[in-house]
Amino acid sequence: FLALWIPAVIFIGVFGTRSLLVAAAIPVCYGIWLFATDIFTLSMGLTTILTGEVPILLSSLLFTHLATEKEDTSYKQLANQFSQVSDKAEVVITAITNGVIALDKQGTVELINPAAQRLIGWESRDALKLNYKSVLKLVDKESNELTPANDPVERALSTNEEVRSEEYTLITNSGKKLLISLVASPVGQMGSGIIIVFRDITKEKTEEREQAEFISTASHEIFV
Repeated sequence: FLALWIPAVIFIGVFGTRSLLVAAAIPVCYGIWLFATDIFTLSMGLTTILTGEVPILLSSLLFTHLATEKEDTSYKQLANQFSQVSDKAEVVITAITNGVIALDKQGTVELINPAAQRLIGWESRDALKLNYKSVLKLVDKESNELTPANDPVERALSTNEEVRSEEYTLITNSGKKLLISLVASPVGQMGSGIIIVFRDITKEKTEEREQAEFISTASHEIFV
């Protein structure tokens, strides 16, 4: 019986805590039965404890240690995966030719990619932790300052809905004015912040205007 019991309970920890408790109860019940039948002796009690409970204790310690090591390994793997994803995301954002600015729910700049830095003339170390209005200076078609009603960034923050527009002018840090295409997209749930993606469309708009003027002039000369 002992030859079978000891190897069996050493590995019973693999089945979990409930199995350990059941196994631990068996020697206790056996000891109670010995005591109740008046055949209990000190040597028999010690034998019951040593052969019944000690292997269970060893099993518990062994498999608890193995489970902890497994959890640590899983945690390290998960952390490594998150790190790899984060690194890839950073590479992608850095490589994007459009300007990208990430804001928290208060409108504070949390991320600004190299393209955005070049467009607006702000270094990352200077722009981070500032309110977006200090960094991304927008005016309307008439060069008027934006109000909460027509500010696309503020609308995206307050409504948690995407806002797209090509009707705004960006004033860079050097005072240069650029016509931009802008998309302000919420991130996750309400109050999680937004991502602003923008690009310079000054050249495109100029070419469109020149093309429209040329067509208009040519049409006028043909029909006059």
